[in-house]
Amino acid sequence: MRAYTKKQAAEILQVSTKTLGRDLDEGRLKYFMVGKRRRISETDLRHFMENTECQSSNKKGARLTSTNFRSKANSFEEILDSLRKQRPVKRKFV
Repeated sequence: MRAYTKKQAAEILQVSTKTLGRDLDEGRLKYFMVGKRRRISETDLRHFMENTECQSSNKKGARLTSTNFRSKANSFEEILDSLRKQRPVKRKFV
């Protein structure tokens, strides 16, 4: 099972970490704890993307349209591939 940090999940969903934090706090997206840190499983992230509508807004914050995450990209894998191409993965060795 692959698990994502809040920052990684926010990049995949193309939202801010603050927005993702609200979704986690309000129970719209499932997570589990690793120590004191929240992690989101790939399965839960996929389920959230398939079943949640996102709001598009203009610069003034007015909601323009409501679209499904699936309409932004054909698949979860395409989103991950595009993120991987944007920048190399940084690995920390402890």
